[in-house]
Amino acid sequence: MEIDGCYTSSMSDLQLIDGGKDELEKTFQRLMSAPETFTQDEFEQLVDVTFRDRLSRGEIFELMEKQLRNGRHESPLEAKALLAIMEGDRNESGRLLGILDRCNSLGLKVISSEKESPRRDI
Repeated sequence: MEIDGCYTSSMSDLQLIDGGKDELEKTFQRLMSAPETFTQDEFEQLVDVTFRDRLSRGEIFELMEKQLRNGRHESPLEAKALLAIMEGDRNESGRLLGILDRCNSLGLKVISSEKESPRRDI
């Protein structure tokens, strides 16, 4: 896009942050200490756009691992598959990706990964 003879990237890359620099720093500290407190979309926005220049590849990898293990995900099955890939577990990642592929081809979606509590007879 050209503005006054200068070329710029898409305006959609810009993000407004409420609270200014102090709030931005608090968000960064929260991301570093507890990435699982953000939704998947918020986490991706913070890592890919907002703090892209402040994070090393190693830090991003560690944050992704924490977020995948403990965070909120649209697809818990996909999160488990990504973890298996990150850990280099080819058998588990292949198994989970196969399940994801079958679910997607059938139009199915995992909506909860919560384990049922054990049955107790009173």
